[in-house]
Amino acid sequence: MQSKWNFPYNGCGLVRGLSDAGIETFNGTEIKSLAREICQNSLDAINDNSKAVKVEFEIYNINNSYIPGYLEYKDKIKKAIFYWKNNKKESNYLNNAKIMLESPENYVLRISDYNTTGLKNPYSDDIQDGWNLLTKVDGGSTKSGTKGGSFGIGKNAPFSNSYYRLVFYRTLNIDNQIASQGISRFVSFPENINDVKNTMTMGIGYYGNPDGNYPIEKIEELEKIKERTEIGTDVFIFGFNKTEKWESELIIEILENFIVSIYKEKLCIIVNNKKIEKNSLNFFVEKYKNKLKNTYNYYRILESDEIKIFETDFKGLGILRLKVINNQKEKLNRKVLITRNSGMKLFEKDRFSSYISFTAILELEGDDLNAYFRQMENPEHNNWITGRCENKKQAKEYYKALFNWVKSQILSLEEYSTGDELLVEGLSDNLQMENKELENNINKIIIEEIPIKKEKILSAIVEETKKGNIYEANYKGDLSQGNNVAVRKLSGTRKRKSKDSLTGNVNENGKNIIKGNKGLFIKQNLKIRLIKIFDNVIRITFTSPKDIKMGAIELVAVGENGKQNKLYILNLEMVSGFQVVRCNKYSVLF
Repeated sequence: MQSKWNFPYNGCGLVRGLSDAGIETFNGTEIKSLAREICQNSLDAINDNSKAVKVEFEIYNINNSYIPGYLEYKDKIKKAIFYWKNNKKESNYLNNAKIMLESPENYVLRISDYNTTGLKNPYSDDIQDGWNLLTKVDGGSTKSGTKGGSFGIGKNAPFSNSYYRLVFYRTLNIDNQIASQGISRFVSFPENINDVKNTMTMGIGYYGNPDGNYPIEKIEELEKIKERTEIGTDVFIFGFNKTEKWESELIIEILENFIVSIYKEKLCIIVNNKKIEKNSLNFFVEKYKNKLKNTYNYYRILESDEIKIFETDFKGLGILRLKVINNQKEKLNRKVLITRNSGMKLFEKDRFSSYISFTAILELEGDDLNAYFRQMENPEHNNWITGRCENKKQAKEYYKALFNWVKSQILSLEEYSTGDELLVEGLSDNLQMENKELENNINKIIIEEIPIKKEKILSAIVEETKKGNIYEANYKGDLSQGNNVAVRKLSGTRKRKSKDSLTGNVNENGKNIIKGNKGLFIKQNLKIRLIKIFDNVIRITFTSPKDIKMGAIELVAVGENGKQNKLYILNLEMVSGFQVVRCNKYSVLF
């Protein structure tokens, strides 16, 4: 049977313009989206789990006459140009496509996968799986279980990489069936301008068997580019909108999204003869590390022997495995990479305590666990949305439970920055955690050195005198039970409105300096770390930005309404750094 182009009529229905929502989704991120969607689909179709899926990307410079049905397709574009001549956007696009199509040479990108099942049932009308799901089902996917929505909206990514939205598919499947077909996701146009009503096309065209728009076994132009001899699937993007950096952009996106898959030897990528596999992974990561952002941190987890591993059986569905590098001496990204069972990146979870330096990978192991959370994935497969599940209440519960477990493991890390530590027994009973994240409470707890009335650490009488254009404040009184004079250097030419604020910087030439023979006495807010050790024991670590000879620590919890409550301290154990003078139920004097 002779192959030909067929653009079905729309039956007086929808007229398709240029702004195809499925394709527009990927405009601006064409190469990145192509890498992610193609490799995801290939991983979902793995044939032998003991071997890696191999995906090849190779570019060819061809004469445009090698495009299957070239003369026919050019004629369709001319008809579309005439029909859309008064619409600026469509007219500009179609004329540019015609120029590209008529140029002597152009590019085609071939993408081929191996160790996959190929596309099933290419000559049937079954839309539940395989060939028709790719070529004839629009706006969704019927995939279920652990597979990530293959041939949903992501199947439009190749079309966004073509100047004339032209893609050909070919498969040799596990049933030894061979099939080839071209698809054009184009614009509507009338085959006969004199009979627009009855000949308006729906905007999607098929190259193959026009009777039912089925594929055919072989398209010779594809065979001349590359023959298919192993089971798998090919995608040919004709009119590939090649950019100068397309190859590096593709490799970077593959590393960003599939570094775990490659390291676990589940995926091998070849880009123009550059092989990205476990043995070569280090070379590519180092080459592109300045572009990889967080991925370079995750690669360290894969390579390091000094990692912490936390595991739990999650609701009987499967295993959550958290792999962590924790080093307070380094600035790590403080993010958790969430991956599928295949190793594909889903998204990154952040908003953890700013006082714990770490990087982590969370793996979901088990078909049931992956299938459950796959229900939550958005169409782009880069987020979980509980509202997408049938049982929304349970989904919210499981989502919250998963990330609460992750956060609890992160907070349990026992590597701390340098600083002095307090173990305060009973403090955990005073931390109200209802509807709050622990890190928010940590950031709002204040430790400050405060005056203790009985000790009279700091009291003074203020006298201000004007010397030239500058006011000088003399503090006369009792400083730490001494009778010393303190001088406060003012910064302006006006009198102070408040005379009891003694905050300042240690700088002889700066502002707000208070001196006495016992040293510097200040009020200082400190950044602290607060970590739960046991149910009723909290570890506090902090470092003072200034030397302190004597002071007091008070713990205050700040609620969402801004109100402060002093925390009751049952017992205190000093680990290092300070000598405790006295500890009462609200403060510690040292």
